[in-house]
Amino acid sequence: MDQNTVEFVRRGYAGASLDFTVDVRDAETFAACVRAIGDHGDFRAEQVVHLLGGDVFGDYMGYAVGRDHSPLIVVGVPFWTHQARSGAHDLRGHRRLLPQERAGLVDRVRRAGAALGADRVTVFTSELEGVNVPHRVRLWWS
Repeated sequence: MDQNTVEFVRRGYAGASLDFTVDVRDAETFAACVRAIGDHGDFRAEQVVHLLGGDVFGDYMGYAVGRDHSPLIVVGVPFWTHQARSGAHDLRGHRRLLPQERAGLVDRVRRAGAALGADRVTVFTSELEGVNVPHRVRLWWS
C-alpha cells in the first residue's frame, strides 16, 4: 500500500484542497484512500470499496481518487488486455479488447455509480481508428 498517496488524499479532504486527483496503483491503496475520504453526502466509503475495489480493480487500467469540491473517482478503461491491472476475469493475454468487452467494463462502472448514488457518471471517449471508444468513466458525488 502506498501510504504517501493515502496521506495526500487525507490532507486534501482535511481542507488542503477542493480540487485534486491522484492516481492509485493497487486495490489496497484504493480502499485506504476511499476510507480516508469517509462518508460525504451520498458517498459511502465502504460501499465504494465493495463495488469498485478488490477483484473489480484489476480489470481496469487505472483509478484516480480525488475531489472536485466533492468526492470523485475516475476509472480508466483498458484498450488492450495487458493494460488491465491484473486481468482478474477474461482480460488475459495481449490483444485489443473487443468493443463489447469495453462496453461491458464501462457498463459495470455505470451500474456501480448508480448503485452508489453518484450524482454524475460521465463517460469520456477518444477516437481509435475512426471510432469513438470509451477510455475513462468519471463518478462524482455532490
